[in-house]
Amino acid sequence: MAKPPKLRRWVWHLAVAGWMLTARIRLRVEVVVHGDPEPGDAVLLAGKHASAFDIVLLGKLSNQRIRRIPFFQMGSFIGYRVFGRIKPILHMLGGFEVMRPKEVRRLSKMPGWDRTSALEHMRQVNEGAESIRRTVLRDTGALAVFPEGTRNDEEILPLVSQLEFLSALAVAREGVRVVVWPAVFSLGPRRVFRRRCRMDLLKPFALDPAASSEEALAQVEVAWRAAWQAPEALEAEGA
Repeated sequence: MAKPPKLRRWVWHLAVAGWMLTARIRLRVEVVVHGDPEPGDAVLLAGKHASAFDIVLLGKLSNQRIRRIPFFQMGSFIGYRVFGRIKPILHMLGGFEVMRPKEVRRLSKMPGWDRTSALEHMRQVNEGAESIRRTVLRDTGALAVFPEGTRNDEEILPLVSQLEFLSALAVAREGVRVVVWPAVFSLGPRRVFRRRCRMDLLKPFALDPAASSEEALAQVEVAWRAAWQAPEALEAEGA
């Protein structure tokens, strides 16, 4: 059974401080908090993915408000020269690997791999990820996910990532109170410096153990759409 990566808090604080320095140059961040989870809740942070700074802002605010650094999912980064080398650091920050089908296609073309070995590796990685997700939530930790499965700052895309919600529902059916904490990142029109960014941490809702993953994702989407603003609308509001 795979275990969650061991967080190194000093590494996390150092990385967040550096990344936030860049964020302050690139963005004008406004944070609006609509509600917080209770101290004993397991927390699934469901973020609308709009920028490279989302996971850092989510982690910083989670640590500030509920004193929990969220774990997060990342690619396997096999064969990547840069990310492959910094993967141990990402583990210290709370990252753990998942594999998507597109990685199987990429691995299958690399020396020493074929489709069969890539598929088996994906199965092992994703079984480990499932174990980690459940362990984090059973321990009433926090897990940050981006249900759209990709990054987009111009619209809300279909919420397609169900595995994380299936994991959370499985833990909720064991009797653990799991709450979903929706978070929305709205960005103004593109610019190199000081782009406007509004982050709404929305009111958490408890997962109904009897619900389906589709129903839980629909609740997230409704919450997002009530708060998210398109770039032009956000810019007009701040004018």
